[in-house]
Amino acid sequence: MEQPFVGGGGELNRSSVGRQAAILLILVACLILPRLAVGWLNLEMAQQALREEDYIVASWALARAAARLPGQQALWGQAGQAALKAGEFSLAQRWFEQGARLDGLTVEDWLGYGDCLFALGQTEAAAQIWQQGVRQAGPSPHLLYRLAMEDRRNGNYTAAIEKLRSALRLAPEDARLHYELGLLLTLQSPTDALSELMTALSLDPSLEVQIRPLRADLNRLSLSQDNAYRLTLIGRGLLAVGQTDLALVALERAVQTNRQYAEAWAWLAEARQQAGWEGRLQLDLALTYGSTIPSIQALDGLYWLRLGDYPKAVQAYERAVSLEPENPAWWIGLGQATEAAGLYLQARDAYQRAALLDAQSLEAWRGLARLSIVTASPEDEIGLYAVQRLIDLAPEDWRTWDLAGQLAALRWIPAEAETHFLKAIELAPEQPEPHFHLALLYLDQGSTFQAYERLKLVQELDPQGPYGWQAWRILERYFP
Repeated sequence: MEQPFVGGGGELNRSSVGRQAAILLILVACLILPRLAVGWLNLEMAQQALREEDYIVASWALARAAARLPGQQALWGQAGQAALKAGEFSLAQRWFEQGARLDGLTVEDWLGYGDCLFALGQTEAAAQIWQQGVRQAGPSPHLLYRLAMEDRRNGNYTAAIEKLRSALRLAPEDARLHYELGLLLTLQSPTDALSELMTALSLDPSLEVQIRPLRADLNRLSLSQDNAYRLTLIGRGLLAVGQTDLALVALERAVQTNRQYAEAWAWLAEARQQAGWEGRLQLDLALTYGSTIPSIQALDGLYWLRLGDYPKAVQAYERAVSLEPENPAWWIGLGQATEAAGLYLQARDAYQRAALLDAQSLEAWRGLARLSIVTASPEDEIGLYAVQRLIDLAPEDWRTWDLAGQLAALRWIPAEAETHFLKAIELAPEQPEPHFHLALLYLDQGSTFQAYERLKLVQELDPQGPYGWQAWRILERYFP
């Protein structure tokens, strides 16, 4: 018996639905696959740009890849890092923000996010981002270091110390953390500060120059229990290693402890000047309480020298050397003041006295060499000897070879001068002076193309400074 047709329509329906689903999948794939394919192409382009160190192209390519590839939120942070390397801080902020929204930032990305905000002058926002990084990515010595430095900038020294100690629990071999903690501890516990600084030095011997002057003053603290004296030593030591903000705190405390302590007032004046503030009132108080202290007279001389009042500077340094004639530092100061005033014979005498008192004094020998150049005395035996002493004492100092080159140029030994200038440039390629002096030598020799190239470089290295300005004047005159 012929069976009635029952299932054929159902099978037909199922087949139709299957075909429709397949078509839908194909259509979806057609829509998705080009997007994925372009995303992978963007990623490949970014990797090539990174290899070529073209960070702007890499940044945009990474961002496009992040927008097209699902599950690749980390690419937003990489895009921000590339923009950061290119110095495009606003662009970096844009990519980091997107990565933060998608929870795709690593610890390094949170660091970079805060750094780009800091570079844009948004310091409070930067601190908030670093704090958010700690919460979301976990404690990191680098994030804690950034937050500690922000606390220091705001004068929250106790909070900064605690953050540095937390960072050291995570990275006990980090010399920079020990060094920064040592600096901050000078205001709270000098003994602990010295221990941290010595630990930093043992981990990184290159910190010797940054630690030595401060270590010397911290070691002297045991010689006295006078708190004003101790605070002045700490402030002076901090000033010697360029820590002006901490020095100001220590010296302010010193004068509050003893309002008549002359040396504290004098060093506070110096710290204020280094911070870009006025220090005349503090120096006048120092002179009122200690006019017979040679270091105060010397600091007074330095004050007038900076202001360009050379007669007053000379008088102050003369008082310093009369009070302590065996100190070469005061003679060097007198040499600098008289040199600035155009009193070259007196300057030479002062530098010679300094060199006799301390044959290792680079400043004394530099002064004598410089005077031979300033006075156009190329055959001056003292100047020639001074240059040789500098070569013996400081062969790795670019200033040695720059002075040697200038003296050789004056003596019209161009090959020797060029060799010396190139040596100075090799040691310090970022310094404009040797490039400028080499450009002048090339001009004298008629090597105009080489002179032009050097002068343009000087403009790049010193756009707002005196050498950049002189280079611009020469280029205007000879290469209009």
